[in-house]
Amino acid sequence: MSFVGVPAGPFTGRDAIAAAYAQQPPTETLQALRIETDGDVDVVGFAWASGSTGTMRLEWDADQVAALEIAFTG
Repeated sequence: MSFVGVPAGPFTGRDAIAAAYAQQPPTETLQALRIETDGDVDVVGFAWASGSTGTMRLEWDADQVAALEIAFTG
C-alpha cells in the first residue's frame, strides 16, 4: 500500500498495513463514489465524510490485491 502526496508508507504486506492502521487509524468514514475497471485494475473515486476526495488504485492478481495506491485530490 502506497500513498501519493502523503508522508506515509509504503507498507508492504498484511502485517505492515494492519500495524499502520492500528498506529494511526482513520478518524472518519469514506464513501466510494465511482469505480472504473480496466482489466486487472480498479480505480475507486472516494470522498471522506469531511468532503476531502481521492482515488484508490487497486491492481489484482487473481482474487488478491497485488498493489494499492491511494491519492488524495481535494
